[in-house]
Amino acid sequence: DQLTDAGRALLERLAFLALVPVPLSLLDVSVPGGEGEDLHAALDDVVRFSLARRDAEGGTFQVHWLVRDATLRSLEVAGRTTVRLTETLGWVNAGFAGNPQDVRTWPVLLPLAEHADAVAATADAPRRLTSESDGLKRDHEEIHSWFGKATPERGWQRIRTRQTPCFSEDWMP
Repeated sequence: DQLTDAGRALLERLAFLALVPVPLSLLDVSVPGGEGEDLHAALDDVVRFSLARRDAEGGTFQVHWLVRDATLRSLEVAGRTTVRLTETLGWVNAGFAGNPQDVRTWPVLLPLAEHADAVAATADAPRRLTSESDGLKRDHEEIHSWFGKATPERGWQRIRTRQTPCFSEDWMP
């Protein structure tokens, strides 16, 4: 009850993302329908209550899996799952902009790929939100396909290991 409305809304949206670090650049993307929201201030609020942690290097942040689980359950109880999921899907879709065939967009698209996949899979699970989730999944598959073709497996592993969690391993499930 101590979170601001903006902090609560951000936390509820973050609950649909993958359990990997979230790039801070996603906070620069406006949430469709949430005009005027300061997502950076909302993250400050969430971090202040230790519901998320920032990476020491400052490029990413992450929500603890228990916080994520509790948030998803509270959304179900309150009957707000579909509303927040729709917002999150539009938000990640807006952030997942660029041509996956253009290597210059990979630094933006790659850190969002797992999040796009997680949100699209959740939206698609009971076929809740089909049109936007299908487009997001298609974009996600395309970037993985192009990235996989252009980069040897060893390079892929190096990039993956650079995206280390911003906490100790015992923080992850």
